[in-house]
Amino acid sequence: KDNNFKKPQDKVEEIKAFEMKHANTMWQADTSYFPSIKVNGKKSRMYLIAIIDDASRHIVHAEFFLNDNAINVQIALKKAVCKYGIPRMFFLDNGGPYKNGQLEIICASLDITKIHTKIRKPESKAKIERFFKTVKDSWIYSVDWSKFNSLDSINTEFNLYLSEKYTHKIHSSLNMSPKDRFMNDYERFKFIPKDKIDEYFLHRVTRKVKKDATINIKTNLFEVPQKYIGQGINIRFDPSDLSQVYIYGKDNQLKDIACQLNKIENSKIKRKSIDYSDISDINEGGLDNG
Repeated sequence: KDNNFKKPQDKVEEIKAFEMKHANTMWQADTSYFPSIKVNGKKSRMYLIAIIDDASRHIVHAEFFLNDNAINVQIALKKAVCKYGIPRMFFLDNGGPYKNGQLEIICASLDITKIHTKIRKPESKAKIERFFKTVKDSWIYSVDWSKFNSLDSINTEFNLYLSEKYTHKIHSSLNMSPKDRFMNDYERFKFIPKDKIDEYFLHRVTRKVKKDATINIKTNLFEVPQKYIGQGINIRFDPSDLSQVYIYGKDNQLKDIACQLNKIENSKIKRKSIDYSDISDINEGGLDNG
């Protein structure tokens, strides 16, 4: 029951089996390895990142990726939140993709309590592991993997399988389909405006602006307004689209937008010159030859 999880970090690790009373109380997420396919002529392993609702076993999002990394986990979470709202808790293992500073910030901004399973205690995330086993037993061995040549092709077929063989199929533990059980609690769901979701998932860093009014983000140079030269500024950005970054104030409000530096155009910008006549030391003693 929900009241068993007032201190989820402690309770989840102590017990071997649990179940939430309501949908969207807790989501569990994990990654499973799948066979390789050829993408653009290169053999690439597939990684299925899936997020399951604890109470209903409904898959709020599952998607194949070419990499098991933090950004793809955040993409999966973002898509789940877009479709089904915000869970109270997010239950994860201790791998790097699930345990990093940016995910901490995202969950905190969405008021999601992020919980990690105790190391070497796989039974605590039995529901997501059971889902992976179901997928492998009922789908993976019946699929001709050689026919896939892109992520789109494999995800299209997987979503068809998910809809026909899992989402709307009667679950033995529920006596109804995962989707029906999930939607029984729809009135309890908490959503955020669609136009605000992107902002919640922006990565956040601080940077000191150089004398040439530039900052560096992931080896990319961005030119910011000259008024920020020498200052430390708060930057937010979409790691999948570095065409521009956003400058936020201490009040968490957007102040300016910075674009990637165009070195040719940058060379044409007129810089502010210094009026030495206003410097008292020069007027009084002339320029220092040293």
